[in-house]
Order: sequence, then C-alpha cells, then structure tokens
Amino acid sequence: MPTAIRITSTQKNMHLVEKMIDGVCAQLKLDEATYGKVYVGVTEAVYNSMLHGNALDAKKNIDINYEIKPNYRILKVTVTDEGNGFNPNELPNPIAPENILKESGRGVFLIKQMATRYTYNTKGNSITMEFDY
Repeated sequence: MPTAIRITSTQKNMHLVEKMIDGVCAQLKLDEATYGKVYVGVTEAVYNSMLHGNALDAKKNIDINYEIKPNYRILKVTVTDEGNGFNPNELPNPIAPENILKESGRGVFLIKQMATRYTYNTKGNSITMEFDY
C-alpha cells in the first residue's frame, strides 16, 4: 500500500483519501473510536485544503502522506496543499456565541479534537497530525 497519494482539488477525489484511510486503519487494526478520529481528522484536513487552500482549483494538488511509527504506536499524517497558507491562530472560535450558528468554520476545531497532536508548517499550507493508537 502506498504511504502517499497526490490528488487534484476536486471533491470526487475524496474517495481516494477514504480508501487510503481505510487501508492504513485496517493494517493497524484500529478500534472503531480511533478509526473515527483518523477519518474525521484527515478528511477535514483534505477538505480544508481543497476548499480554502486550493480554492477548488482542479489544477492544484494536495499531497497526503502517512507514516506509521509502530514502536511508539503513532500514525502520522501530513496534508499539504498548493495554496498561500493561513495563520491557524487567527481563526475565530467556532463555539463562541457569535459563531455557534454559522454553517462553516469548524474544520480546524474538529481536527484539534481528533488528533493527539498536530502542527502546521510556517506557511500554513501543511498540517501534520499524529494519532496515538
């Protein structure tokens, strides 16, 4: 199974991401709760890359890489887009009263809840998430 895939920024390619997640989670024999965290975290990161990073430009790519660290029981996933990046510290709090009824703006919040650890690169166009299993 490949440890990296590259997709173009079209929503029809989400099935390729899901297939990769299913494969690695089956390989690691993850329980249902951990699988759910990986699934939500990675798909949110990819969707954010498509929509916000690459502005659904089908000519721009998203790279999804994963690494298994079996001695530490860690699955590390990195999602990188070709966009200009952003500063995650400047995002509004999606659970603040003024934002709670908004239809979007919860992706990064969800990723923070799902991943055991996460970091963004300096540019803000790549996130690395770690999931303990």
